Amino acid sequence: MSKKRIISILLAVALTLSVLSVGAAADSSTAPTISVSSVTALPGATVNVNVEIKNNPGILGATLQLTYDSDLTLTDAAAGDAFSPLTLTKPGQFTSPCKFAWDGQALASGDIKDGVILTLTFKVSDTAATGKQLAVNVSYASGEIVNSSMQAVAPTIINGAVNVIDFNYGDVDNNGTINVTDLINGTLVTLTFAVNGDAEVGEAPVTISSCTVTNFNEEKLEFLTENGGLVVIKFAPGDINGDNGIDIMDVVRLAKYVCGVNVVMNTSGDVNGDGTVDIRDVVRLAKFVSGVSVELH
Repeated sequence: MSKKRIISILLAVALTLSVLSVGAAADSSTAPTISVSSVTALPGATVNVNVEIKNNPGILGATLQLTYDSDLTLTDAAAGDAFSPLTLTKPGQFTSPCKFAWDGQALASGDIKDGVILTLTFKVSDTAATGKQLAVNVSYASGEIVNSSMQAVAPTIINGAVNVIDFNYGDVDNNGTINVTDLINGTLVTLTFAVNGDAEVGEAPVTISSCTVTNFNEEKLEFLTENGGLVVIKFAPGDINGDNGIDIMDVVRLAKYVCGVNVVMNTSGDVNGDGTVDIRDVVRLAKFVSGVSVELH
């Protein structure tokens, strides 16, 4: 066999493999897929998880079994637009596992579309561990998904999860998800501090050392930052409710405490300094508020 003949055969084989490869890629890109979205959520949050179809071949009937993590509670399920011509039958109880079924009589060409087929609403357990992936899976048995010709359809399944986090950067409205409702002016994060018991009276600054912000196009934005802080004060004797004044409200608060009512006391209440808090302290404080010259401890 001549060298030219061998080269011609090799080129033909290479071209055939190339065509097969392109055909396989095309088949993969047009294959029907049912996917479950993955979202992030805080413990105790309520989140929506979408089940979507891509490259819908004209599904007329389908049954999907749903299973999910024990740290999730399914509270609601709503039909999506992609299967709007079909009737959705929900399970009698939202438990894991449970089944959802869609059925229809016929499909027009405009009825076949991609998108959300089911929106699942979950409540995340208050005790869900941070960093845990709470699986949300769908599956089907052979022949449970059919087209208008009653032929079995076998979509690829891509399952999702609810990822438990301890803080969701960008979740301005603190609803467990980042969406258009977070694109507002307002509080980005609330910091809670515990002041040390031996903290000195005066200002305790809280500063932002750096601020890096990007927009949707990943362009860096320049922001001005304003620092703030706390002011540590010492309550005056007799300022029972901690409003920086001594008046009848403090007398009422102290009287409630003496009577056994569960109230917050910002000072000990022992205004006469005898080591106990009783009705005599109420009388001493009432005298002070009335203008009588008495000493408060």
